[in-house]
Amino acid sequence: MISSSEFIKGYTKIIICAYLFRQRDYLYNIVKKISKDGEGYIKISNPSALIAIKELENDNIVSFDIEISAQNQARKYYALTEKGKTSIYQIEMIT
Repeated sequence: MISSSEFIKGYTKIIICAYLFRQRDYLYNIVKKISKDGEGYIKISNPSALIAIKELENDNIVSFDIEISAQNQARKYYALTEKGKTSIYQIEMIT
């Protein structure tokens, strides 16, 4: 039987893309909000999210812009590319 964490691991990229479909954000906030919205059922670790984001970048599904925060820190804000948005639309049509 598959554990819930193994199950979620297989869907990490889709979960992140679904989040980014609604809004662009930086990685820490993406992980925090997915965990909060998942009400304890969905928890993604920062390392898992980082690996997934890098793979999505390599596949041209996600891109990023660097912005300076109010605390004067550079942050990467991730967003879906047109290819990423098209992929989400295709998934919606299947389900």
